[in-house]
Amino acid sequence: MNKFLFSLLLLFFLTAVNAPVTADQRTSSSGKKPRVVVAPVVQRSVPLRLEYIGNIKAWESAEIKARVTGYVLSYHFREGENVKEGQQLFSIDPRPFKAILDKAKAQLLKHQAELTYAREQVVRYRKLAKDEFISLDAYDGYRTSAAALKAQVAADRASIALARINLNYCSIDAPFSGRAGQRLIDPGNLVTASGGPSDPTLVVINRIDPIKILFAVPEKDLQRIRAANRPKTLSIEVTVPNDGNRLFKGELWLIDNRIDPATGMIEMEGKLPNQEGLLWPGQFVNVAIQIGTQSDTLTVPTAAIALGQRGPFLFTVSADGITEMRLIETGESVDGDTIVTHGLKAGERVVVEGQVGLQSGMHVKVGAP
Repeated sequence: MNKFLFSLLLLFFLTAVNAPVTADQRTSSSGKKPRVVVAPVVQRSVPLRLEYIGNIKAWESAEIKARVTGYVLSYHFREGENVKEGQQLFSIDPRPFKAILDKAKAQLLKHQAELTYAREQVVRYRKLAKDEFISLDAYDGYRTSAAALKAQVAADRASIALARINLNYCSIDAPFSGRAGQRLIDPGNLVTASGGPSDPTLVVINRIDPIKILFAVPEKDLQRIRAANRPKTLSIEVTVPNDGNRLFKGELWLIDNRIDPATGMIEMEGKLPNQEGLLWPGQFVNVAIQIGTQSDTLTVPTAAIALGQRGPFLFTVSADGITEMRLIETGESVDGDTIVTHGLKAGERVVVEGQVGLQSGMHVKVGAP
């Protein structure tokens, strides 16, 4: 009798353990309902934005090189600081170039004196040639000599102008206002000016206000951007990763004239003011272009959406606190919200916190955790 009762109790226990557990039973066994935070499905007008990864470039950049060969005497700027257009950056020893200028001036004086004498000779022998006291060939020789000296005087003036230019090149000035980089040449070094790529760079000047944003756009987005850019210049927004929510606004400056056949991408440029110097050449940034507005659009917080094997999904909560898993179709994400094109209705509530462990049909408690 005891054996029979024991077997009966064991069979009942095993049956109870292996029986399926409903959501209501799970809730009651723990003594409290899972707590979730919800947000409504909102119907509103949404700005249509296209987002890309961009790279910051200087608006203008110049590798400063010597235009004459000589020894560097000194520099006149502080590395890493702003310089103004026309500010002297380097001095090259001017003495050889001043000597060349002085020599050219002396040559000019000599040839001017010779030209004066040659012209007097032409006047003197013109009447003699007319009266046939000298041959026409002799007279033509005087004229030719005067003409040659006139050309020589013009060449001397050109030599003086060139010598002055080279002397001025001994002072190397900033071509535009910008920020100087690291100084690459020390005083006492000989710099060459062959006009080739092997000539040493003295310093690099970058103009960073305004500043340029380079980014590549897929071919499929080109016509949408061009169509939106025709009535007025499109605005762009730039954010720097890991820099909080700081936003920089500018305009679309350039759409390149060709698509790269190897990548299917087209280069574009944005122009942004950068008076405080917060954007720096070489930085990678997020670029957003607003191309229009989509009205009567359903949106939910992006945090509510998860990705499963069958696509994106989320959980809704009914008025009596029962959950339901919904497969949805999504569009673009804008400012922390995502457009939902299928699977939801305006006014429904979706779970934005507490999704872990949720299943359809569970009773939940709505409120802050």
